[in-house]
Amino acid sequence: MRRYLLALCCLTLGGQGLAAQWQDPGAIRAAAEAFASQSLAGFSSVKISASSVDDRIRLPSCGAPLQASAPRGLSGGQGIVAVSCAAPKPWQLFVPVRATYLVGALVARHSLRRGQLLIASDLRIEQRESSGLPASYLTRPEEAIGLTLRRAVPGGAVLNPATLEAPRAVRRGDLVTLIAGSGGVVVKSEGHAIEDGTLHERVRVRTRSGRIVEGTAGPDNQVFMGVAARQIRRNQADQG
Repeated sequence: MRRYLLALCCLTLGGQGLAAQWQDPGAIRAAAEAFASQSLAGFSSVKISASSVDDRIRLPSCGAPLQASAPRGLSGGQGIVAVSCAAPKPWQLFVPVRATYLVGALVARHSLRRGQLLIASDLRIEQRESSGLPASYLTRPEEAIGLTLRRAVPGGAVLNPATLEAPRAVRRGDLVTLIAGSGGVVVKSEGHAIEDGTLHERVRVRTRSGRIVEGTAGPDNQVFMGVAARQIRRNQADQG
């Protein structure tokens, strides 16, 4: 019995010594996740996963705290984290990390039709999980108010820039007022737009004489030319 207990004791100690010489995979995961979480300070309900570290991995046990870095950077807490050990036997392991967190996204308060001009009551901010959001999305009502929709959007859908466009100031075939000059000398004439144009966009117009001219679309079916157009564009740049 004494021999049996001695043999069992030796096997146990030998197993503990063998385990101690290898780095705990859980510690590697924890180091990668802790580093990734630093880029998400301020977000709520953050969940970071580095589950790709195999529990069977064998790396020498580190005699110092594990170090972590992201050579290529992290986007939204996601990317590749390099976890490394300096001593006694240096090693480095690249660990993919993936984060999920809540973020305020701009959504449609109700169903919206194509071409609809958006106002504040059409929109609201909702907390959504980052993993379910499109690559590009809006976070403030001011980013959408005053724009129109390229396509219909159901209620609760997240709005992204690709679905929005500036409203048409001039439409093809519209009778427009051409305005040239500035200050006390202003010349007005009429023509027909031969293409659509958003506010402050350049559009072509056919004059009553049949000549094709180009100007800057303004409000109320006005198209500004020459000095007047340059002034409009300067005003837009100052406001932007």
